[in-house]
Amino acid sequence: MIRLGYIVVTRQYLDIQGAELERVARSLAATDAFANPFSIPTGPTAHPAPGYTFLLGGVYALLGNTVAAEACKQVLAALVSAATYALLPFVAVACGFAQNIGIWAGLVGALLPFRLINETKGNVEAPYTAALLILISILTVRLWRERELGAGLAVIYGLLWGLGMFFAPTFLPVLCAVFIVSAYLFRGGERGVFARFAVIALGCVVLVLSPWMVRNTLRLGSPVWGRDNFDLEFELSNYDGASPRMDENKDSGHHGRLHPLYSVDEALKVREMGEVAYNRQRLATAIAWAKGHPGEFARLTLLRGWYFWLPVSRPRIKDPVVWGITVLAFLGLWRMYASHREAALVFTALWVAFPLVYYLIQAVPRYRYPIDWTFLILAVFGAYSFIHNSGNGRHDHTVHG
Repeated sequence: MIRLGYIVVTRQYLDIQGAELERVARSLAATDAFANPFSIPTGPTAHPAPGYTFLLGGVYALLGNTVAAEACKQVLAALVSAATYALLPFVAVACGFAQNIGIWAGLVGALLPFRLINETKGNVEAPYTAALLILISILTVRLWRERELGAGLAVIYGLLWGLGMFFAPTFLPVLCAVFIVSAYLFRGGERGVFARFAVIALGCVVLVLSPWMVRNTLRLGSPVWGRDNFDLEFELSNYDGASPRMDENKDSGHHGRLHPLYSVDEALKVREMGEVAYNRQRLATAIAWAKGHPGEFARLTLLRGWYFWLPVSRPRIKDPVVWGITVLAFLGLWRMYASHREAALVFTALWVAFPLVYYLIQAVPRYRYPIDWTFLILAVFGAYSFIHNSGNGRHDHTVHG
């Protein structure tokens, strides 16, 4: 109700969005072509991730490029965002600690909406990505705690990972981290059974992604398995005078000059060269700059990491609360290792792997959104465990509310 009320009160649905994702979704609805993300028609694309783009294309196909379509995608985003908080009690139960921890984490997230734009605009896939990551995490904890390695679960697990990567290619490093930890946990007599499980699951991931790869091979001349915009984003983030934050780079006018969404000259280059070749050229430029400026590249990378973990927003009034939750979440993770090792390993894998790509590109607070729920549940776990166990020095996992 908070999110739906925000949509109604602000009437933000009257502002029909026109960024890359919406442009491709409208192209899908009008011509069945996954194409034209930029300021002028540039042809077939893999710039946005396909999952949410296809979903949004369905909305435009039903309702057209109208206020009704804008309202529909915003309501859907609000509902999916709310569902992520409703899932947190299930995360708590899967991890083996008190359900009250998940209930309180869900209430904090629902009642303190720090990411209202992400959760109501519907112009990014982040809410859907967060929900998928929660479901994957629940299955992973179950897999590690209950040692379930059946073929049926492997199929479900692999299909869910494939769907997640269809929505967000940033799932790939998380998938790698989870399977590395799994190989460590399943040793001895379980190793062979886990190997079979992994082969089935990874086969299902490939099954989900292969149609998209075939399409990109035929349309773009390259088997892009996710999206091809990293090269462009990397170059837009690493240059002389770059800021680690996207908002400051936009303020400087750099995006307006060099991003094909805003620059017709750059969009013409995309159309003439082809999107893959254009992006490779931008990547080569960025790599050459990084090699020539290793100190500055290292500084930007460290600052981008800092802003990922301690994001800076506009307005900044909410930042101290977000930072406080982040610090408390680290306490929760530390204490979790004493009593819930498998759950702690899942959260650690998420925290280590998910941000890796975002250390290389300019920081935006919404990039952290798909794992924001982990900070909520770990912060509540940390607060509960500290209150209930600090007096007697125990780290008992049964933290009852």
